[in-house]
Amino acid sequence: MKKLWILVIVLICATGIPISAAPWTEYRITTSPANQSYPHISGNIVVWWDGGGSPILGADITDPAAPIYFELPANPKNPYGDIVGGDIVVNGFSKTCGDGKKHYGVSAYNLSTETESIVKDPCPELVPYANYGSASTDGLTVVYADSSKIYGYDLYWQSEFEVPDSLTYGGPKVDGSLIIWNVAGVAVYLFDTTKWQTFQVSDTPANWLDISSSTVVGQIGQDIYGFDVSDPCNPIEFPVCTDENEQWYPAISGNIIVWQDDRNGNWDIYGYDISTQTEFQITTNTADQTSPAISGHTVVWEDKRHGQSDIYASILYGPEVPRCTEKLQGDLDNDCKVDYKDFATFAQNWLDCNLDPPSACWN
Repeated sequence: MKKLWILVIVLICATGIPISAAPWTEYRITTSPANQSYPHISGNIVVWWDGGGSPILGADITDPAAPIYFELPANPKNPYGDIVGGDIVVNGFSKTCGDGKKHYGVSAYNLSTETESIVKDPCPELVPYANYGSASTDGLTVVYADSSKIYGYDLYWQSEFEVPDSLTYGGPKVDGSLIIWNVAGVAVYLFDTTKWQTFQVSDTPANWLDISSSTVVGQIGQDIYGFDVSDPCNPIEFPVCTDENEQWYPAISGNIIVWQDDRNGNWDIYGYDISTQTEFQITTNTADQTSPAISGHTVVWEDKRHGQSDIYASILYGPEVPRCTEKLQGDLDNDCKVDYKDFATFAQNWLDCNLDPPSACWN
């Protein structure tokens, strides 16, 4: 059954014809004549790099037709930002240290309290470079890498921890207790902070990794692949899109994977829903649309239809991307349906008890 499912995915992509080209409503978020690039989104909050001089700008797009704009405090930062929980923007900053040289650290800015925390101060240890990495959707953890190691930072306790055996290349990603990263030319790895254990996800390196819950996506060559890490001891790799043209920069939220795709002679944004096993085209404009990011059912991207790069957004809807309207009692795997998988989980845990003291379990 698994082999048949994978074959269906491959055939869908190999045809170059999407199952659906739904008429998504597109919203233009920015209108500046300067380039607006590298969008990130969490909930209804979008941040991006402004080429007009303000390093990081953002908007609340609760009503995407009427965005509410804001600007982060002026601070020398790298031209990238990543957000978590709708509140925290994680990015890099430069600082001249005691050796007279410029070094790079990591900061986290809280949009609600308008305060900034230094996650990694580069000066005490003269760290040459710290990659901003990313932050978890639960708003608790920031991950980043220096020149050789991956680190985590607990925002609540304001404490740093080192990920064991994490020789790294490129920025790590985190969601909940799971941290993923790629070692160039080697493999993809995962670290579970609850088990304090490292697992190998793939024996093939993948670029532009992203993670949502227990699903990892990455770019292998010019194709998009996913990895189910529900059981990190036995990860399951599956193809998302292996079209003969190029697919780049995947991102994932829940069941929806998005990427940029050039099968039509220009870069468009495509998507795939794991639950419906359906691929769909999100943008159709003949200009380039690139660098997608997704949160829930809202996708944002860079768009060059007006010459410069603008930030656009679209809210996905329809049978290709069904959404959960209400949590169901008995839905143990959070897929918005109660089925045999939930029953199997229930049966497996039948008569388990975590009461303390244990003697209270069967009174």
